[in-house]
Amino acid sequence: MISWDEIEKHLPDEYDDERHEVLRHEIKWYEYEIRDLEDEIEDLEEQLEPYKLDMETLEAQTNDIQNIMNDEIEKIETKYDELIKEKLEQIEKLKIEIDELSKCRDNETDKIKLTYQQQIDKLNNQYNKDKWDKIVDEINDRLSKKEDLQSEMEPVLEEFFKYEKMVNLVELELMYGWKKGNVIRRYDLEFSSNGPRVVGLTHGIIVGPNEDGTKYLWRRLKKSNGEPLKKVEEFKGTKYEKVADSYEEYMEKFGHFYR
Repeated sequence: MISWDEIEKHLPDEYDDERHEVLRHEIKWYEYEIRDLEDEIEDLEEQLEPYKLDMETLEAQTNDIQNIMNDEIEKIETKYDELIKEKLEQIEKLKIEIDELSKCRDNETDKIKLTYQQQIDKLNNQYNKDKWDKIVDEINDRLSKKEDLQSEMEPVLEEFFKYEKMVNLVELELMYGWKKGNVIRRYDLEFSSNGPRVVGLTHGIIVGPNEDGTKYLWRRLKKSNGEPLKKVEEFKGTKYEKVADSYEEYMEKFGHFYR
């Protein structure tokens, strides 16, 4: 592991260790605030659960109840209308009876309306629009604050990673010291109870460091003819060595193995 003192000796003049550390603490604050907002959002979303009701199901159930109610009312009205018609033919004599029958009809239909309206009201009460809207507004507010914090955090992250990359590149240089174009031999290992053993060799050309300066990128060479593959990937390996400063030098030394 490379010590910080050794890394610090090789950092460029523009590197600012105090600013680097301040940025690190700022990012922790942003991450803490964002996590709090995410927890609040999750809690509010859980509060929405009791109020989630499929509106199509609500409408369908309401229509079914209303249809049943209307059918029953129609049957009762038909029944009593026929009786009323019959009694009206007796005119004065049957007026009292007709009035009583009319009251029975109205009372029974009102009772049916009340019974089914109670069921409809119960369904409607499950969907509390005001409560729903309030929670949704709170979620949207938290999401907006989270987006604002993430936007504020972007330039801080950008500046922080600039310094991080400076440190990473120095550490990479001190640990490996490879340059663009160097040819590296990687020993492919197989691990067993008896320990690691070499099962093959892979060669490749160093392309340069990756985006954050933590690893090298390379293009592996074809085992058949030694030509570089087009694919660029991160170098991974536990046992390796530089075998040539350039591809041309490598082919001069080892090109005969591909013929």
